[in-house]
This record gives sequence, structure tokens and C-alpha cells, in this order.
Amino acid sequence: MVMPPPPRLKAGQGLRGLDPETLERIARHPLQRANIARINELLGWFDACVSPEDLCEFQRHLFASVFEIETRRGACTRAVKRLRHGDSVQAEVPDLPEGSDATALTTWEFEVLMCERLARQLRCVGDGLAWKAFRYDRRFLMVLSRNDLPGPLVNKEGLRNEQEKVDELWETKKHFGLLNDLTTCIRITDVTEFTSDGGALLHEVKKARKIPAAQKARAQAAVSAIMEGGALAGAASDTRLVVLSTRFRADMGPLRDAIGLARARGVQGITLSEGRMLFVASLLGSAAHARDTPEQITDLFAGAKGAAIRRAKIGRATHHLVGNSGDTVGRSPVVAPLSIFPLDPANRAELICDLLTFETTLSVDVLAEMLNSRGLRVEVLYPNRNQQVPYDADVLRVQLGNRGMTIHAPAMNSLMFELLRPSAWCDAVAESLSLDEPPTHPEVVLRDEASTWR
Repeated sequence: MVMPPPPRLKAGQGLRGLDPETLERIARHPLQRANIARINELLGWFDACVSPEDLCEFQRHLFASVFEIETRRGACTRAVKRLRHGDSVQAEVPDLPEGSDATALTTWEFEVLMCERLARQLRCVGDGLAWKAFRYDRRFLMVLSRNDLPGPLVNKEGLRNEQEKVDELWETKKHFGLLNDLTTCIRITDVTEFTSDGGALLHEVKKARKIPAAQKARAQAAVSAIMEGGALAGAASDTRLVVLSTRFRADMGPLRDAIGLARARGVQGITLSEGRMLFVASLLGSAAHARDTPEQITDLFAGAKGAAIRRAKIGRATHHLVGNSGDTVGRSPVVAPLSIFPLDPANRAELICDLLTFETTLSVDVLAEMLNSRGLRVEVLYPNRNQQVPYDADVLRVQLGNRGMTIHAPAMNSLMFELLRPSAWCDAVAESLSLDEPPTHPEVVLRDEASTWR
């Protein structure tokens, strides 16, 4: 029987569904190990940034790291294209891990996948820079992320002009200019200028200095959405920001504790309040405890998760919602980046690079009871009992009198990936339905969020 060829690897594809051998190659790649160390170092500097000058200097180091890995990606991509056309690879190619076949197309496809992944991890640090510069005000990130993700920096037309704009802002005004392409969350305009009075200005930088009218209009719509409550660009009609009085309250302390235990034990499941279980896995720790065999690791994970679900007393729940941090970096531009979690740099670096992962399991029964206690009627729309919820899934239908809203999976990101307390989330849902003149599609922001992040 002739076995079909393995599926072609593509830059940016998710890790779920890849075979164990490929996953191990990713985890053990020398550049992945180097990236963990580099991100750890960058985050240590990032935490110490307090002034515009600090941010400017930090951005230069971050740019160098992103540019280096994307230069490598460009060379690997050229090798892929040449091999697909029946040619040999170019004379000068990047170094490969020991044992790699430089003549094989699959080798270079894998390297392109790795480079995209490494650059996305570095841009998670850039996302943290953006959040810090905006003083952790989610409104700006929700508005300025509504565009397509730009391509790699290398060979980008106009990059030199954008760098010159950043330098000009510092030299003439002592203002920090964020190079937006170093992030995944700022996708409108090229440079964001942060003024000395706490404001922000958007700059579209073109070599010819002529800005297309459509780009000007998009930038203005972003400003209006924040300052005047205007409609959000690139969204359904009547999609507007709604700033609620409900306070953002997240359980970061338990995450910190669970990580410490998982480092020592390999895995750790702990009970969270309000119908939740938190499970943390350390790739290095679990491999040591399970002797690095896939079956033993699977048994270790399943046993720890099952015990934690029983301790949390949610094992008999009709539905569980599950959110796992693995391979989520840069996937959603509006989720708080792991780089700003109140953890030490080493833990954040390993979370960003998936050496550490955390998983939240939530009882939908408990969530529904909490919503009911606020006078809301709840219908569970997502039928699968216990699995990670697809990004586009409709999860709940919530009703208050003749008003109702459908809760989609992205609206639960704060619950699953930011450890927002369900009570705060339910308060926010109830408040949204009680607004005097709610928009058709509200994008809600809770208050006092900056106190949670770094």
C-alpha cells in the first residue's frame, strides 16, 4: 500500500493536527530555544521601561530581533520557490539544524513555518509594547486592530521611511513613535506617535508623502470610534465601543501559583472559584516526570486534569468550555498579550513560546446559574459537551425581557485566556443588556483594567 505524502506545511498554520514528530521538531529547534532566551531578555528590559526614551531604545532592540528572523524567513522562502520550480537552492542559504537535508523541499517548508512562528512570538512582545504605550486601555487596541495583518518587514516598501518617521518624532519632539508593524494588534496606519500630554496620533507614512483618501478615512474612523463613540471600521453596521462600569477582575495569582507547581511536578491542576479549573503544563517538567514517552505524557495530563475537575466539583456539568493557551500567540489581536501578564519574564517567555501552557475549563451550568441570578434567561447553543470552542461558534443566547444577545466564542476570550472572573463577565453581560440605547453590536470594555496588567 502506497502511503500518501505528508501534508505540506504552511507558514502561520496552527499546531493542532500536526503529528508528534513535527511538534517535537518545532519544540527542539535550536532557533526556538534561542528565541525563548531572547524573549526572556527582552521582557526583562521591557519591565524596566518607564520613559519615552526607554521605549525608543527597547523598540530598536525588538526591531533587530524581528528583522533578523524575517530575513531568514525570506531566504528560506526563496529556497522553497526554487525547489518547487525544479531548481537547486541558492548558493547562500541559512544554517540548518544538524541532520537536515538541504536539498529537500520539506526541510525549507519547515524552516519557513518556524520563522513565521518565531517572528509571531517576538511580535507578542511588540503587542506588550503597544499595550504599555496605550496605558493598557483596551479601547485603542480594539479599534486599531481592525485591518489585515501586514506581511514581513523585510523588503517592505516604505520601511525606511517609517523608521525615519520614528527617528524624527524622537529627535524633534522627544515623542515615542511605535512602529506598528512590530505588533499584531496595531493594524491601522504605520506609526503611532505618543505625545507628552498622554495623547496618541496616527501617521500613515508614504514615500511620496501622498496618503490615499481611503486610508485617511479609515484612520479618522478609528479616532472617531474612540473619541466620539463612532462605528468601528471593518465591522457589522452599528458596531460601537461600550465602556461599562463593571470592573475587570482576573485571577492572575492562581496562575502564578500553578506555574510554580507545574515547573516542579510537570503538570498542575487547581480549582478556581465560580465553576472553573485551571491546568498548567510544563513541557520540560512533564517530559522529565514521564520519561519523555508520548503515552506516559498523555496519561500524566489526563490524570491531572481529571483530578482537578473532580476537586472543582464540575465533573457532572452538562457542558464544559475549554480554552488552551497553546499556539494562541498573535492569533487574536484583541486578547491581552501574554507579554503583559503579571508574571516574571521567564514564565512569560515560556508561555509565549509554548514551553508552558495553561488551560481553563469552565462549567457552563455554573455560568448559566450566575446569569440567571442577574435576571437573565440563558440558552446553551453550542452542543459539544467538553472541548475547545471553535472561534466562530455561537455559545449562548442571553435574554433580558425583550432584549437579547448571542454570545459568540470571541466574546468569551477574557474568560478563557485572560482568567477574567465569571462574576465580572456576567455583570458585564447584564449591564450591556440594561443600557438605555445599546448599539446593535456592542464591543464592551470593562473599567480599571490597567491594574491587572504590568
